[in-house]
Amino acid sequence: MINKIYLFTLVIFSSVTSQTIQINEIVSSNQNTFYDEDGDTPDWIELYNTSANSVSLYNWGLSDDVNNLFKWRFPNIAIEPEQYLLVMASNKDRTDIIAQWETIINWGDQWNYFIGSQPPPSNWNQIGFNPNSWDNGPSGFGYGDNDDNTVITPATSIYIRKSFYISDSEHVKKIALHIDYDDGFVAYLNGSEFARSNVVGSPPSFDQGTEGWIEAQMYNGGSPALYWVDSLDTWVADGQNVLAIQVHNFDINSSDMSCIPFLTIGRDIVIDGASEVANEINLPGSMLHTNFKISSTGETIIITDSDSSHIDSLYTQNLFPDVSIGRINDGEYIGMFMSPTPGGPNGEESVSGVLAELSFSHSAGFYDESQMFIGVYSDDDDVDIYYSLDGTEPNTDSYLYTSPIFIQGNKVVRAASYKSGWLKSPIKTATFILDNDSYGLPTIFLSTAPENFFDYYTGIYVMGPNASPDYPHFGANFWEDWEKPIYIEVLETDGTYFSSPAGVKIFGGWSRGQDQKSFSLFARGYYGANEFNYPLFPDLDIDSYQSFVLRNSGNDWNFTMLRDGYMTSLFDNIDLDYQAYRPMLVY
Repeated sequence: MINKIYLFTLVIFSSVTSQTIQINEIVSSNQNTFYDEDGDTPDWIELYNTSANSVSLYNWGLSDDVNNLFKWRFPNIAIEPEQYLLVMASNKDRTDIIAQWETIINWGDQWNYFIGSQPPPSNWNQIGFNPNSWDNGPSGFGYGDNDDNTVITPATSIYIRKSFYISDSEHVKKIALHIDYDDGFVAYLNGSEFARSNVVGSPPSFDQGTEGWIEAQMYNGGSPALYWVDSLDTWVADGQNVLAIQVHNFDINSSDMSCIPFLTIGRDIVIDGASEVANEINLPGSMLHTNFKISSTGETIIITDSDSSHIDSLYTQNLFPDVSIGRINDGEYIGMFMSPTPGGPNGEESVSGVLAELSFSHSAGFYDESQMFIGVYSDDDDVDIYYSLDGTEPNTDSYLYTSPIFIQGNKVVRAASYKSGWLKSPIKTATFILDNDSYGLPTIFLSTAPENFFDYYTGIYVMGPNASPDYPHFGANFWEDWEKPIYIEVLETDGTYFSSPAGVKIFGGWSRGQDQKSFSLFARGYYGANEFNYPLFPDLDIDSYQSFVLRNSGNDWNFTMLRDGYMTSLFDNIDLDYQAYRPMLVY
């Protein structure tokens, strides 16, 4: 009898705990619902404390793997009553929460400086260098913009350095350099380079001009640029440290030059007497980042307390970009939200789920017939199915499916189902090549809206309005760094099939000017897949990719189209990295 009561007590305690901290909302394909401190859009997980008490998460586990519940552990952090905690599922693995920022080098502080009329001593940026023979003055440094506390004569470069002291380096978790500059710079911490812009050379020569013009921002109401110090453990020490910066002009005839640096440290504790953060700079919030991402195709996220007790879990399902799954009104019922609310209550405007992917009566591929009928089927009741035949993504303005689709010639069929109160199904895509042959080669089918490739103003494959008439047609659309959505299908000669949404860019150098262009293809969560989980090269021990290239053989395009792959394959079995290669048909 006592054993039964003891077991019952444990079960009740676990139930109460699981309702205290809950997984409240998840986005597994974040396009623009939330930006992290780096300006990225990672997946995110929102936790909510439903209780009236503060709950410590120290050493709790968060995971997407039921066999590794402590895949990522929380630092010493708590969620206050009825408050939310947002965790980035970014694979960046950050657990340092900044409790206090302090600007330790500010605008107007005194620096030692050296006009770059000749090379500086080789150790000028290191702690042991004595700068007593250098000039001394307050930042900023330069001329021509009326933003300079220390005005210098026109120069190609200026070298500045300033010592600062840290007494608690074990608590310093982040260091930020904000710098307003014109036209380029290289920054060093204790002799190690950690940031640069617009200038080449290691290090750049004293008479080296920048690659272009960059105008200072602060004198026009803008903000200084932000750069992070990455290697705190090896670069920063207790006691004296040195920040050194070499600033470069476009050339000595330039009309202006600027350098206004700020150095700010972030600690995981609060200390007395710390300086305020400079008014001129902006610092991102401190965020937690897991060491995993969330599959957009669906997986279970689990939170476990430090005693290995299960607290809560949530299966994400196959979420569309910028759609979340979570608790309706922060309660027990689960729904999907078209307008996610990171860090806030979910509300009740939700949908029931995602409609199932459709199926076709025929598989994608090559057929001897010159015409076919394609049936489209759904496992969901009372849905409307819409389809397209030109590569565009179907919507409710597309063809309504009422009977099998008649196709003649080569066609790509794309279809999706719709139902009130539900998210539309994933788009089903299949390419049919009729009365043609695969020639015994593996094939890749590419499907996208025609305007993504061929629109005169926005298509990535065409000359466009600004193309030079001379090869390789600089200024053409295909020289722009534009990315468009696309759908890929891979069909092997044995019938093995793989497909995925993706992004596509034109790839290469001068070979962009050829009629057939190379493509780079990218797996991105906001298209619907973070990875291409397929062994694109069967001879390699790699079965997952984030990007790959469909290459036109580069400058060999006009000739054999085989030499490119042949030459790189000569490096096989000699312990060097080389470009993998296999020929494929592309439609």
